[in-house]
Amino acid sequence: MDQVCDGYSTRAPAPWGFMTEPISKAMLKSLAVQLHGQVYKYWICWVTNGVQRIRRYSVPPDPKTPCQLALRSRFAQAVSAGQALDDDARAYWEKIGVRKKEPLPWWNAFISAYMKDLVNPVTHRHINNLQVR
Repeated sequence: MDQVCDGYSTRAPAPWGFMTEPISKAMLKSLAVQLHGQVYKYWICWVTNGVQRIRRYSVPPDPKTPCQLALRSRFAQAVSAGQALDDDARAYWEKIGVRKKEPLPWWNAFISAYMKDLVNPVTHRHINNLQVR
């Protein structure tokens, strides 16, 4: 019978002929090291509050809907525009990021504004012409 760890079955498909026994929490605790990341091709391991966790690896869905594709395209444009910024524009966006409730690095401030269509495509400045100090 398969054991369950965090709601997932712990029996791995074993195409290589080994690791056919279920991985138990007791076995994980007996390891001298804590596992992090992907193990074999079937498991993801991490530690939360000192407790070893394990779950099956699953490939996330990729819907490729028209809206999702449009957002990906817009994000690609934002990245290429951000990489093309000169030092003055980067300093401007760094000052914009500091104005936020939680300060953002210039890159995050620029990408966030670009994705919200708040960046002038010619000057690469905020469309509300925010004043920076």
